[in-house]
Amino acid sequence: MKHLIYFLLLTSSFAFAQGGLQDQYQFNYLAINPAFTGERGNFGFTAQLGNQFNGTIAPNQVSQIFALDGKVGSGNGALGFQGYRINQGGIYNSGLNLNYGHEIKSDNFSLRLGSDVGVFILPNFITNADVLDRFSVYFGFGALFQSQNFFASIASPTIITFKKTSLLKEKPVTLLLGYSFSFAQNIQLNLSTLASVPSDNNYSRKFHLNAKLWLSDKFGFGGSFRYLGNNSSVPASSKFIPTVEYKISSGSRLGLSYDSSPLSDITNNPQYSNPNGIFQLLYRYDLIQDGQKTPLSNNF
Repeated sequence: MKHLIYFLLLTSSFAFAQGGLQDQYQFNYLAINPAFTGERGNFGFTAQLGNQFNGTIAPNQVSQIFALDGKVGSGNGALGFQGYRINQGGIYNSGLNLNYGHEIKSDNFSLRLGSDVGVFILPNFITNADVLDRFSVYFGFGALFQSQNFFASIASPTIITFKKTSLLKEKPVTLLLGYSFSFAQNIQLNLSTLASVPSDNNYSRKFHLNAKLWLSDKFGFGGSFRYLGNNSSVPASSKFIPTVEYKISSGSRLGLSYDSSPLSDITNNPQYSNPNGIFQLLYRYDLIQDGQKTPLSNNF
């Protein structure tokens, strides 16, 4: 019965796998646009752990996400890698992708183009066919424009899929805009908005408003208001995800976010749509020397 429940959830969305990666973009923009590959300069990594408290002292670890990217030598190319593993109710989904980015730079702005290739690994209970049928390959593309205080991103990381068994049907095209305001030497407010339109009309459009306030370039307090439009199986809904971050150094930080309704966008069944909330823990490290300017999107 448990397997049947999660099969139904999985077939309504890929939220437990690729969505588990993309929904936490506030800590990892590479998840929604391969053009962010190398944007942070030298190689660095992002590690995320999703934890859920279910009445016991030890939390249930529901996700592990790891991203690594950086420029290749002194050229304009960059490489990246992402791996993720999502566990819901003992049902494991995982995947990985490789990213390539290329930068076209001028004195006042830069344009980055990116592409990715990935594989989504289906849970082993979904099919009894050959093991290769559990692997669904996808491709995606993206572009990123940046100036001193502004960036604009458009991408679809899963726009092309080849496996008929693939659950990657939503194939959203995502637009992300951000602007950074400096009110004083030690106060910075970063605002961004995201709009996501699926290529399949059976899925919902998404609209997000994000804000992050940095104090003394050390403490970051933010949140993401997320609206999900209605579709044939899920009514319109909204939620708020708070975040807090602390910069240990110019190239190292810790972060925490909390999603109180992790399944609200894939089911309206009250028996399954209200699980305990999920805490996302972040650790990020970049090869940035003290005193070196932090890349723009690192502050969002």
